[in-house]
Amino acid sequence: MGTKRGVKRSSMLTVQEIGVSYPTAWLMQHKIRKAMQDRDRRYRLSGLVELDEGYVGGAEEGSGRRGRGAKSKSVVAVAVEQRAAGQAGRPPIPGFAALGVVANTASASLDEFLGAKIAIGSHILSDGWRGYRKLEQKGSAHTATVLSKLPLGAYHALEFEAVLAGALPQS
Repeated sequence: MGTKRGVKRSSMLTVQEIGVSYPTAWLMQHKIRKAMQDRDRRYRLSGLVELDEGYVGGAEEGSGRRGRGAKSKSVVAVAVEQRAAGQAGRPPIPGFAALGVVANTASASLDEFLGAKIAIGSHILSDGWRGYRKLEQKGSAHTATVLSKLPLGAYHALEFEAVLAGALPQS
């Protein structure tokens, strides 16, 4: 939501743009944000959904362990719905995305994210991480692709860093 200063600035712009009082603009913005938040809670990704997890956080001091060994980083699960297949030689067209901080990369933590964000019956594409092994038992088709075994230059639709940076693949 930003800081109070950011909300106030945004409300002041709304006052100027649509000609309402500040309290009215502030209330409108909060109602819109609440409606968006409620919709996001109910929405489930469906169809072909690509799933990945990764560690997010700054560089560590001292030992600087990376990846799964990092202690000060948060685990973030990311899922992206594929709206349509790409044209020959092009990546698929991404749809909605869901992100969530999870406790760890164990199956139980990832299952909680999946239950909240992905519809039962979806076809899930993921890497070969063992935390995803029970997806078919939960009612979703699952295809695991071990990325290190893909040929050099092969396209993987969900590039974790690109999603976090807001730069989904361009067609």
